[in-house]
Amino acid sequence: MFGRASKSEQPPSPAVKGSHDTVVGTGCRINGDLVVRGSVLVRGEVEGAIRATEDVEIELGGRVHGEISGERARVAGKIEGHVKVRDSLELLQGARLEGDVFARSFRIQDGAVFQGNCHMGRQVEGLATHGEGEGVDR
Repeated sequence: MFGRASKSEQPPSPAVKGSHDTVVGTGCRINGDLVVRGSVLVRGEVEGAIRATEDVEIELGGRVHGEISGERARVAGKIEGHVKVRDSLELLQGARLEGDVFARSFRIQDGAVFQGNCHMGRQVEGLATHGEGEGVDR
């Protein structure tokens, strides 16, 4: 119970930093848009857009095929789609993002892969939030 983790257990990704309002667990696959009031952590797969009022985290092994929008995003998994955040996006080691980025700030760690266009700074704030509140009460 309190000993070392067995070799078959995968340690949590560095993307995990706290509690989340919604978790898409390992082995779970969602086909359709995910609209969350609060934050979301993806360990499984989402085929559709993710719209959150707070943070979006994609853990190592997590996959998203669709647009992501929220306050901030931290990614250790894979995304095929645009990421539109009001504050910051961070790609951690091992992450892969194929899509455009709209963010105030964007950090890419060594070992992460990014293919797309990047739109940064205050001028993208309106673009990052356009349509994001649909279906989510603040």
